[in-house]
Amino acid sequence: MRREIIKVLAAHSDLNILRYLSVEIPKVFALLDIYAHIITATTFKETRKRIEKEESDVACIDFNWEGSDGHGEDLIEFIKRVTPHQAIIAIMENHNAKYRLEISDKYYPILCPTKKMLFSDLKGYLEKTMKNLRPYSQKIDFETHTKWISFNLEEVAYLYGHAGKTIVFIYDFGAKKCREIEIPISITNFLAKYDRLNIFIRCHRDYAANRMMIRFVHKSRESMYIELIFLSENKYPLEIPMSESYKKWVMKQMKISAKGVDLK
Repeated sequence: MRREIIKVLAAHSDLNILRYLSVEIPKVFALLDIYAHIITATTFKETRKRIEKEESDVACIDFNWEGSDGHGEDLIEFIKRVTPHQAIIAIMENHNAKYRLEISDKYYPILCPTKKMLFSDLKGYLEKTMKNLRPYSQKIDFETHTKWISFNLEEVAYLYGHAGKTIVFIYDFGAKKCREIEIPISITNFLAKYDRLNIFIRCHRDYAANRMMIRFVHKSRESMYIELIFLSENKYPLEIPMSESYKKWVMKQMKISAKGVDLK
C-alpha cells in the first residue's frame, strides 16, 4: 500500500494545544492518505534545536513566544534560513487580519491562522500546507524491458546498491515492511540522475537513506546504523548500515548529534 510520508514539527508553549496538535494532525493526514511523523517542542530554544537537528516538511509553531530567547517572527526567520522550502503554520492569538496578511506576504509560503481558525478547520489548513509542498514532489517513471515503473521519490525509505543495480525500498504501511523495486543502474548513477532535490543521504557505499525518514543514528558494539521512523513486521525499528567513511558526511547533512556516536 502506497502512502506519502511527511515529518511535522509541532511546537507550542501551551501543552494542551501541543497535545491537540500531536493527536489530531496524524488523524487528519491519515484521511489524506499521508503518514505524519510528529516531532514536538515546548520552548523557543528547544524548537530551534529541533529545527537545527531534524529536518521536517511542516512546522506548526506558536507565533506568540516572547522572551529573552526570541519571539515568533525570529523563529520564522530562523526556519526560512535553515530550511527555506519548509511549509509553516504560525498559530497566532488575536492578531487582526491585516497583520496576519502582512506576515503571510513577508514569509510566503506560510499560513497564519488564529487558534480558533486552525482548530475549526485543521483539515483545510493542512491541505493548503500540502499544496505548498507539492512543487517539490518528484515522480520517477522508468522503463525496463518488460514494464513501466512509476513511484515518487518521497515514498522511498532507502536505496540499496548491488551488482550494478539499485533496489528501491518503499514502505508498506499495511504489512509494516518494504516492497522492493529493482532499477538496472548503479546506486551512484541513480542518485546523480534522479535525486535532483537532494532527498537522499549516502550513508554507505551500498546504501542511501531518505533524510525525511531518519529518526536517529546509533552505534552498536561493532557497527553504526541509521534507524528509520518505521517498524518492521516484527515490531523492530527498520535499520540500515552506516559506514565509518560516511559518518561525518551524514552528520553534516542531518545537522544532528547522534547518541552513542563520537563525532570527533
